[in-house]
Amino acid sequence: LARESLARDEGRLAPWIVLVRSLANQGRLREADEECVRALDLHRLAPELHYLHATLLRAADQHREAANAARRAL
Repeated sequence: LARESLARDEGRLAPWIVLVRSLANQGRLREADEECVRALDLHRLAPELHYLHATLLRAADQHREAANAARRAL
């Protein structure tokens, strides 16, 4: 459903968050990170996306990048 919503309007933040969280919950972390980066291109100031990105980077053992993303969330 999130992908359908984004096909109609990529400018809304909520479907991006739902998509990234659902992919991560399915264990599809690489895909979740790719979608999160796409969402951040559109929503640079969205703290929740930066938080999600930090979480995904930490899971990928990219600790320095995760710390930077966490700072952006704040």
